[in-house]
Amino acid sequence: MSRENNAWKSRHTDLVEPNTKVFVEEFDKTELNEIEKVAVQFIAFKRNKPYAFKNPGSVELRIDTVKFYKLHSFQENDYFDEDALIYYLIREDLPEEELLVSAGDLERAMNEKRRANQPARARRKRVGQPEKAKVVEVDLHINQLLDTTAGMNNADILEYQLKKFNETMQTHLNQKGKKLVFIHGKGDGVLRQAILSELKKKYPSCYSQDASFKEYGYGATMVTLR
Repeated sequence: MSRENNAWKSRHTDLVEPNTKVFVEEFDKTELNEIEKVAVQFIAFKRNKPYAFKNPGSVELRIDTVKFYKLHSFQENDYFDEDALIYYLIREDLPEEELLVSAGDLERAMNEKRRANQPARARRKRVGQPEKAKVVEVDLHINQLLDTTAGMNNADILEYQLKKFNETMQTHLNQKGKKLVFIHGKGDGVLRQAILSELKKKYPSCYSQDASFKEYGYGATMVTLR
């Protein structure tokens, strides 16, 4: 099933024989958002012979649709001839409840655990460090943002890079005095000019300059938020 607002839409029902696999459906990238939240329910049984009772399974999954664009997310596995995204539903008769936790939630929990394990003195030092003193670096090289650009032309790539630029700007816009370094490379200067144009149109109060030549050469722009 896939979730639609507060209801569920049945996408496939079938009877799966032991040690077999069943093709469910095929979809393209325009339908990815429809499968972000899915659920699978199943009942295990045997015909014409006694078997151990097992509870019906009901597992809800949150699919990270961004992974479909990242090649390293597809792994060799025992179930398919090609590399695939694998989501386990049940192992050792227990539902995979941890799949309900998003990658962002997991990362936040791990960061909180690391902070909790730090000595009190170290924690006080970090809390006292001015937030604006930390420089944020964002590498806008497309190979750092996406694992593949298959199907994308130069305009699509530039649009994606500028999207990441604007997302970063919006995230930190209220942190006056914060310094952001956007690494765009030297190249033919198209991305750099596009960034400067965005700054002029959308963020006129911010100050921009070439970032440290020693650290980035001619390939980065530093923005100071004002």
